[in-house]
Amino acid sequence: MYYTVRIDADPTTWELTKGVDGVPGTKVPEVLEVYHPLLGDLVLSPRSVGSSVFLEYRLLDTYGTRPNGYPIPKGEAGALYLPTPIGLAPHIQPPNLYGLGSPANLAVLKADIIAAMTKGTFLTVEVTGGEVVINGAELPFAVLCPPHS
Repeated sequence: MYYTVRIDADPTTWELTKGVDGVPGTKVPEVLEVYHPLLGDLVLSPRSVGSSVFLEYRLLDTYGTRPNGYPIPKGEAGALYLPTPIGLAPHIQPPNLYGLGSPANLAVLKADIIAAMTKGTFLTVEVTGGEVVINGAELPFAVLCPPHS
């Protein structure tokens, strides 16, 4: 059972809510529930991933306590994280976590990202203050985070 994953050149280590029995080996996107450093759904595109590392242990259990997650900006209807070479970097201004303006339907957005990954098409997502263009043929993963209650 694997509980932790690191994907491609993004240095973020994702901790899974539920362990997975094996490394995803299909060509269709898969959804992994994550709880740290962000809470949400990690949409993984195995056909676009250059490399991924799945580990059997939880980092929180192994290395003691750390801050519990990363805050979603207040007033946002959720957030979108896309991989970067610096990972989830709170010191970057603005942070590389994109707020989704209201109303954001995360289930529809997740389905749209899965469709773009499956078909290899482009998807434009409205974010607070602008738009993000996703190349579904190249994107290895994305994380969708619900708003804080």
